[in-house]
Amino acid sequence: MSTAPSAGDELGDVIGVYKHPGLKVALSALGVGALLCVLFIALRTLWDDVPMGLGLALLLLGLAISITALIMLPVGLFNARKTVTVCQKGFSIPAKRRLDVVRWDDIIEMRRQASGPIFPGLLGDLFAVIGGTLIHYTIKQTGREDVVFSNQMVQGIDALAEQIAMAAGLTHRSGDRWTRP
Repeated sequence: MSTAPSAGDELGDVIGVYKHPGLKVALSALGVGALLCVLFIALRTLWDDVPMGLGLALLLLGLAISITALIMLPVGLFNARKTVTVCQKGFSIPAKRRLDVVRWDDIIEMRRQASGPIFPGLLGDLFAVIGGTLIHYTIKQTGREDVVFSNQMVQGIDALAEQIAMAAGLTHRSGDRWTRP
């Protein structure tokens, strides 16, 4: 009994993997928050003359970071499987209940579209400072539907797009559009 080949078998050796950073960020923040709370307890236990304001500030900061991390954790877990795998002959990208396999030869055009902050108002302005611009790339293929991916899906989206453009031979660049010569 034979099994269907995986995207890696069909596309050759893996060159790079691009993942969503959410789970790593959430777990790191949870660790920092817990560390600050433990530091507060250690300071209060070991030294009686620690200023109450310093200890309270450590505790509140640790709790705020931990609560934020706990809110981010489900998003990180949900997006942990969103991985773009770049191989010698193409790349694979998760889609709704399937894995899209895109060969370099099938790509005829790639477009980049950036929109404003993901969040409205002041929160959006603050988020934009740390990279909150939503970036979409649309890849047009011969005889198949377009593939769309964004920076909400993977970290390092512009580097991924440059790697795709080079591998697919999309050398003619006009603004935010790459095409074959």
